[in-house]
Amino acid sequence: MKPSGRAHDVGPFRLEVEERAVYRDGRPLSLTPRCFEVFRALAEAGGRVVTRESLLSRVWADAAVEEGSLTRTVSMLRDALGEDGERLIETLPRVGYRLNSAVAPRRAPVPGLARVVWEDREFPLVPGENIVGRDPAAVVRLDIPSVSRHHARIALSETDAVLEDLGSKNGTFVGPTRLAGLARLSDGDRIRFGSADVVFRRPASGSTVTADLS
Repeated sequence: MKPSGRAHDVGPFRLEVEERAVYRDGRPLSLTPRCFEVFRALAEAGGRVVTRESLLSRVWADAAVEEGSLTRTVSMLRDALGEDGERLIETLPRVGYRLNSAVAPRRAPVPGLARVVWEDREFPLVPGENIVGRDPAAVVRLDIPSVSRHHARIALSETDAVLEDLGSKNGTFVGPTRLAGLARLSDGDRIRFGSADVVFRRPASGSTVTADLS
């Protein structure tokens, strides 16, 4: 699944607008079109209350709708989201609904800016923080036992890429050296997260020597 750039992270879920799909752990959920539109409206509100009137107008447009249709659709959406559904979607009686989870638009990778290559997979990096780990929401998701859920962080700016270990159990290595502080990355640097060997790629001129910033 390739993020479109028009997406939202909602707790453990990823909502892709252009695909009209919701994923968990890389797997698509089975949602009806109206369930998807309700979830999308709540995600785009970013934790603010979405009134019943707004949802009815958006999801059913000019169609005739019974009073309980929205309630049933929200119930179906919660069921489709599984055990997290009740926690994520809060009901405000006679007012509307909102999300309890922190919701943020997914940042789009800048083409050609930087990426991490692992075996036959490439992970485009985004400006700012890029978490490396097993967490489904990680920008660089390495789903193997030796990698911690939040293993490391790559902070990316226009001029620098800085790597930091986040207290991982099996460590982060740049070349043969276990990372103890911060390291500035250069194109071609070889990094090991647990047992996952990756290569950092960022087309640029200059030195490829990794500098310890600690």
